[in-house]
Amino acid sequence: MLIVQADRLSRIGAALLKAAGASDEEAGAVAVGCVSANLAGHDSHGVIAIPTYIDRVKAGHIVPGAKWTIVRPEAPITVMPKRGGPID
Repeated sequence: MLIVQADRLSRIGAALLKAAGASDEEAGAVAVGCVSANLAGHDSHGVIAIPTYIDRVKAGHIVPGAKWTIVRPEAPITVMPKRGGPID
């Protein structure tokens, strides 16, 4: 089994996300979050998700750099509008 140190894996993940269009800040935050999920034992939310995120960027479902607003901040969820308009 290949073992990759967490900081190196975060840099690799960030580089992949940046190549897909994310800013340095976005890519770093997502990559560190994914690696942290792996380290906490939540592998389904770890770096295995990065290819799916990149596919969703390519499909237009995730828009790097998109501005967002919180519509309803209610625990335990937060509601934000879809891209391009308010929610119903």
